[in-house]
Formats: sequence, C-alpha cells, structure tokens
Amino acid sequence: MARFKSFTTETLDKEIMLSDEDLKKRISACGITYDGKVYAVSAQAEDRIKELVEKYFTAGAQPIFFAEFYAKNETWLFESSIVSEEMLPGILSRLFHKLSFTQTYSEYISASVSNVIEHEILRVWSDDVLLTYEQISERLQYIPIERIRSTLWQNKDFIWNSVGTFSHISKIYIDDGEREAIRQVITRECNNRGYASLATLSTDESEARNSDLSITAVHSAIFHICLSDKFDNYGKIITIYVCLRELKG
Repeated sequence: MARFKSFTTETLDKEIMLSDEDLKKRISACGITYDGKVYAVSAQAEDRIKELVEKYFTAGAQPIFFAEFYAKNETWLFESSIVSEEMLPGILSRLFHKLSFTQTYSEYISASVSNVIEHEILRVWSDDVLLTYEQISERLQYIPIERIRSTLWQNKDFIWNSVGTFSHISKIYIDDGEREAIRQVITRECNNRGYASLATLSTDESEARNSDLSITAVHSAIFHICLSDKFDNYGKIITIYVCLRELKG
C-alpha cells in the first residue's frame, strides 16, 4: 500500500489520504479479484462476452462450460485481463442474473450434467443417422469433447457403430412384426438352452432398413429396442433377465 501511494503521488502530484483498508476496497471495486490480484476488465470486454453468450443461448443451447468458452476465446480474453476460466462465473453472474451455476458450467435450467449433455447432443443431431465425436463437438461449441465422448459411451440410447461413430435408437427402425419374431426366437432359445446368440439371429430385414449401420450396431439396436426389458446381454449372448429379488424369494 505504501508503494502504491508513493507511485500515485509521483504520477498525480496528489497524496492519497485513505487508510489502507479503504484503499483496498477502492482498488477491488475497479475490477475482479483473482488469485490475490485485481484485474481491471473493461466494459467493452464484458459487452463482448455478453454478446457471444446471448448468441449461443438464443440458438437453443443450454449449458456453457467455462473451460471450453475460455479455450475458444483465450487470446482476446487474456488481452482483456481475464486471465483464467475461473474468472468467468463472476462475470457471467453479473451479466446474466437468471443463470444457474455449477463448478464447471452454467445454464438456465437446473439438471444433472449427464442429462444436460444428452439433451444437447440430441438437439443438434438433426436428421443424421451417424455422427462422429468431432461432428457433434463442432455443433456444441462450448461443451468439451471429453464430456461428449463420456455421454455417448455411458448412455445406452446411443449405439456404437464404428471407431468414434455413433447412432441413436431414434434413428434406427425395426418393424413391429420383426420385433415380435425376434422376441419369440430369443425366448424359445433361452427356454431350451438357457441362452441365445445374436450372431445366429436372422437380421437381414433390419440390416436392409438400416443400411448405414454396421452389423454390430444393428445387433446392439435389436437388443436395446426388442429385448432389453426382459433379457441380459453378454457380448452377443442373450440370457433371460433374473431379478435378484426373485432369486432370494
């Protein structure tokens, strides 16, 4: 504080009469405190952040991950004295009073991160049958690609097709008659042998209707759509689902 007052007197030819505590408060009010320092962020920089975020949300997006937003705009943010992604929540909270905040992202609704990202992936999927990690990431500007990968692998509604490429069960069509025929064949095989194999199942019709998909993806979709309510899947081996409660009984 003594050095600050000395420099100020030299520069302005006027002595600061405030106490150290009052001076600290005045300095803090001039910017954003981060890591023990005060950074003066201009109104122009905050206006630019507001414009980008408003455009993003207006397009229908829900979450904005701070790390991803900072990474995509790092050059001009750093030049504007916003030196870390950790400074963004404070700025956004002032600019957008209705946003809700978590440690890593903010949004206008309150939901689990997995549900939020699933909703966002489906929102931008459009009419495509297959999409890669990179294609989805391009459409979701401020969601980290690692989060996208994790959601695609963990949510069974997304069907793995090939390396880095997925479909969604809403994009896969299996005829009602074929569904029933598949269930009957699998039920009969499980009753007779205790298990059934998807590899020996006739899936020509499903493969023809979903020609963009690999055979592996078709088999996964068949199990998920036709069998997952009553059967378990171990690789391509199907067994009847047995509830632990029933076993204990």
